[in-house]
Amino acid sequence: MDFGESRSLSQIFQQNQRCTIHQLWAYVCVFGPGLMVMIAMAMMVMVCLAMVIVLVMVLIVQEALRQLGWLLQF
Repeated sequence: MDFGESRSLSQIFQQNQRCTIHQLWAYVCVFGPGLMVMIAMAMMVMVCLAMVIVLVMVLIVQEALRQLGWLLQF
């Protein structure tokens, strides 16, 4: 009976490495675009939040300076 050619341990290891690399690329191709979209959305939320915080700070400082100027007139 012939069960096929015998392979050395290095050949088996190389074959397992190839399978692992293919699996890694499959995961990258499947989950990569979705992960990039989620990261982009999170960054947009952070930018919008930062803009709102800056706007609120500008309005508060402007109002404080206006009231301070009004108090200094008297």
